[in-house]
Amino acid sequence: MIHPDKLNSANPKAVGRGMMAAVTRLQDHPAEVQAHASALLFIALCAAHRVSAQDVMTAAKNLLDASKHAVPELRAAIDYVEQEIRS
Repeated sequence: MIHPDKLNSANPKAVGRGMMAAVTRLQDHPAEVQAHASALLFIALCAAHRVSAQDVMTAAKNLLDASKHAVPELRAAIDYVEQEIRS
């Protein structure tokens, strides 16, 4: 189980690097496979860590809003998805 404090204080640099690692593996698949695989992975990870998907989404949105312009690793991952992955 992920403690709420850890969930809400995830390191944005590490999150950006993890996001980039996942995107790098997904990029060779069609868009619909990327979307389904990402969603199913998210659901499976939440279940495995016994954490609410809604809590993770809220924490991720808060991290994004607070860090996307200040953390190069996170900004790079977001830019990559928006500019390179999008069809």
